[in-house]
Amino acid sequence: MTIFNKHILILVHFSFFLLFFNSSVFSQGWCGTVTTPQQVAFELAQIAQQQGLKTFTSVPCLNKKLSIIAYIVKDSLGNPGITEQDILDAIDSANKDFAPICLSFQICEFIYVDNFQYDMYDMPKDEEEMLTLYYKPQIINMYFVKDVPTDPQCGHAYFPGGPDLVVIKKSCIPGLVITHELGHFFGLYHTFEIGFGPELVNESNCVTAGDLVCDTEADPDPNGTVDAGCNYTGPFVVDTNNEYYLPPVDNIMSYYGDCRCRFTREQYIRMANQYLMLRSYLW
Repeated sequence: MTIFNKHILILVHFSFFLLFFNSSVFSQGWCGTVTTPQQVAFELAQIAQQQGLKTFTSVPCLNKKLSIIAYIVKDSLGNPGITEQDILDAIDSANKDFAPICLSFQICEFIYVDNFQYDMYDMPKDEEEMLTLYYKPQIINMYFVKDVPTDPQCGHAYFPGGPDLVVIKKSCIPGLVITHELGHFFGLYHTFEIGFGPELVNESNCVTAGDLVCDTEADPDPNGTVDAGCNYTGPFVVDTNNEYYLPPVDNIMSYYGDCRCRFTREQYIRMANQYLMLRSYLW
């Protein structure tokens, strides 16, 4: 049995618990993408339906370049608040991070949205309207807005199975926000997720706890507390085995600010499989 199929077997049994788990324990922070029991249940159902599909057990080369439409919402004075070059630079940075699985992104079109009301992106009302007015299927739709008052984070994305949509707060560019949200877009959870149960430091429960990725260290800290040298500064807490956590301060799916610089091998494999199973229709 492959590592991937072992994950499926254990997760299917674990999903019954998740369906009844209170979604309020799932993490929020500067990223508005929130993992819910319903999301996990959906993912497991999709995996179960596609057992005949050959999945990746090592880091593959997808050899795919996916298109993005960048929607830039103007403010009340007609100013975009961000330049096309700012966005192109952020996409170029994301391409470097996704290069190990030969997945890249290109802006195929910039569309300027003149309705300034969408610049203060009110979820879910504005999102429903944007999905009707400014959305194309089978392509990544990326909205650049001033703020999301109902969810004041740097960005949010839908996990595989949801709309092909990513929202980015303009002031968070430059930075890793696009790379981070594309990580969610291809199925990665935050390293500090606890809705599946706290992950042990020795990672013996990594298949059913934390972010469900076994080569990301257990992370107890959604606040990302590090010093200027990227040394973890707490909270220094122990797991149920009385072992101190040493979180992955360099992981892109954590909250450790400028310390973040990489995905792990198993994160790449997970994203490739999520693409294969749930987003391969993108062009």
